[in-house]
Amino acid sequence: MNYEDRFIPIQGDEDMYLEMDVRQKNIMDELKLSNPRFHKIYKKIYSKSGKSKRVIPIEFYSSGAIGNLITHAISGSKQKGHVVGSINEDLFFKVSFCDSKVGNEHVTLFYYSPEEYESHQLVNLSDSIKSKWREKFVMTNLKLKLGE
Repeated sequence: MNYEDRFIPIQGDEDMYLEMDVRQKNIMDELKLSNPRFHKIYKKIYSKSGKSKRVIPIEFYSSGAIGNLITHAISGSKQKGHVVGSINEDLFFKVSFCDSKVGNEHVTLFYYSPEEYESHQLVNLSDSIKSKWREKFVMTNLKLKLGE
């Protein structure tokens, strides 16, 4: 089957889409900055030789105090039915983040797995930390299923 392509490009069309992308990015940046749980830090990454370095921005969302809904550290999405301070915390890989880069506050970050945390924060965790979390995750799932 042959289909006739009726698309006729208009000069400058690409610029219109580029402008739209920039506007959308600016709107998203404004939304992020209006969220008090949004944080942005800059991390120095060194080469294996230790000489060259790059500075990489890392954005994340904290969850707040006990009683708040757990917030996914990367997306900022609220995890429905999962509350800070409840047993549901153990379904997430939880990290306490104390750094002057996020002000004087102590923030808690929740990830779906240790590997997600490693990838996002550009760090490596030991296998023992990962296996302990997996055990806790499985036990919590069992407790929650038995409690239903």
